[in-house]
Formats: sequence, structure tokens, C-alpha cells
Amino acid sequence: MLSDTHCHLNLEDFDVDREQVISRAQKCGLEKILVLGIDYSSSCLAVKMAEEYPCFIYAAVGIHPNYATDRDFEYINKFRRLIRKPEVVAIGEIGLDFYRNFSEKVVQINTFKSMLDLAIEAGKPICLHQRSSLSEMLNLLEGWYCNLLNSDSLLAKNPGVFHSFDGNEELIVWSENRPFYFGINGFITYKKTIELRKSLRKINPDRLLLETDAPYITPEPERGKRNEPANVCIIARKVGEVLAVDAKIISDITGSNAKRLFGW
Repeated sequence: MLSDTHCHLNLEDFDVDREQVISRAQKCGLEKILVLGIDYSSSCLAVKMAEEYPCFIYAAVGIHPNYATDRDFEYINKFRRLIRKPEVVAIGEIGLDFYRNFSEKVVQINTFKSMLDLAIEAGKPICLHQRSSLSEMLNLLEGWYCNLLNSDSLLAKNPGVFHSFDGNEELIVWSENRPFYFGINGFITYKKTIELRKSLRKINPDRLLLETDAPYITPEPERGKRNEPANVCIIARKVGEVLAVDAKIISDITGSNAKRLFGW
């Protein structure tokens, strides 16, 4: 089951030809697409798209760290109502980004905590964005995951995915006893990401997911163009090349992993 577990078809980059992009994804053999929100309005659009393409497109809702601002209680309540939609299978894209610092650190952390709380409420996995903030993120996730274990939550078996995994060894070690997944995207095809390809071989294939992050991170040889879900086929082939496994097997394994995590 070939799946794109992280893309942003809800962004304006696709306003002109969104239907054609979705059609190309279907023709290339994609069976499931997860569209993630970055704020409330884009989260609502992700849900709308999932309603329009049932059993093919699914939604994740959340606040990306670059869009984190001081929010009142009612704003969080709007997300609380949104996550009740059956089309919503995850909370995301959420996390911390101290590289760009579009939002103050304390605001990012508070927003992230609110989203983690919603994930526990909803019993839905999290899709994590992390950049230049690993120690702070792991510290918060450690407490969150301990709460899952202590409450016997089913979420503890499949808590979430580290989107756009970059090969970080510390994260691999931390995840050995915490069953998070790793999202592999177009970075794996770039010549300079040698460490990522080395790290990929150290991860249990049962913890790998394929993603495009479209419209971003276009894989080679399409780099320089807008990315789209159909390019997940390129990523599957590259992962197969790195692991010396047929691309079809990679698609099947990662598709099963996505089904286990998102329940679709």
C-alpha cells in the first residue's frame, strides 16, 4: 500500500491544479495521502479535502511551530472540536523550530504542550516537526510518553512520527525503547545526505514511513520543481536502493506501518 504520510496539498501552492495533482497521485499507485495543517484554517481545509476524497485523503490538524502565537482557550477549543472529525487521524504538524525562530521559544513550547494534550485527549498520534530543538523536544516528549504508559493508553504502542528524519543518531537511540516512526522524504535522494542513508540502515523497517512534504523537498531528479505526492514513488525506489530491497517491498512495508500508526 503506497502511502504519502506527510504533504500539504491544502496550501495555496496547489490552488491552480490541485485536482490534477491528486489525479496524478492516484495514477502512480498511491492509495493513501495524509494532508497536514499548519494552523487552524489550513487544518480545516485538510479536513475538507479528506471529506471530498474519502478513504484516499486523510487529515492531520495542528499548529506548526512557525505559526505558534499566544492563543486563548477558545482557540484550542476550536481544534478540540475539529479533531473529533472521523477524517482526522493525527495531530500535526506540531513541534519546535528554533532554527528560524518565527515564533518565540516559550510560545512554541506552550503551543506544543497544548497540542500534545489534545493528542492524548483524542487518542491520536502526533506528526512532529523538529529543527535545532532536539533536546527540548525529547525532554517534553519523555514526559508525554511516560503519561501514555502510566495511563495504559493504546497510543503508547504507536505514539507518532518524526517527520523529515535527517539521520540524527541521538534520535535513533532515544527511540529504541519508544516506538516512534521515522518519516523519510526527498532528502534521502540528495548527494550530500550521506549520513541519512547510513542511519537508515540502522532503523527497523517496521518503523519507516514514506512522505513527500509536498510542495517542499522535491526529490532528485525533479529537484527545482514543485514537489507533489506522486513523487513518493521516487523516494520508495531510493529507500529500496539504500536497503537493497525492491521498491515494491518498501512500499508494502511502509504502507503497513502507516496503516498501523494512523488506523486507516
